[in-house]
Amino acid sequence: MQHAERKGVQLARTDVAVVQNQSRDTRPFTNAGIDYWKPLKVKGSSKVYGLLITYAVTRAVHLEAVTSLAAKQCLNALTRFFARKGVLAEIHTDNATTFDAVKKALAKLAANVEELSNQAELAAHQIR
Repeated sequence: MQHAERKGVQLARTDVAVVQNQSRDTRPFTNAGIDYWKPLKVKGSSKVYGLLITYAVTRAVHLEAVTSLAAKQCLNALTRFFARKGVLAEIHTDNATTFDAVKKALAKLAANVEELSNQAELAAHQIR
């Protein structure tokens, strides 16, 4: 167990080093890492989780409160973040189940947007 914990810490440090190396040649506030922290109990409410967004270059931190670990809650938190701070070029995660579901939802959304864009272009040229 201790070996796995030490190995996990070592991998985490390696991941940070990789992100820092990749982000040195990029503009600030374009790459970030996201992760959840343990739930907090709020008086008169159930659990509240926090989505931690850390910029890779500047190490600035943004926090978003979410009520569950569901993909929809994560997407809503990212939407709020993008509305305030702008869209990121890259997002690094630990590939937790929630983030995998978000990735699939965003890929599906991107495919739908591309399809609508192609249909609009065809319609603009009066091609059926």
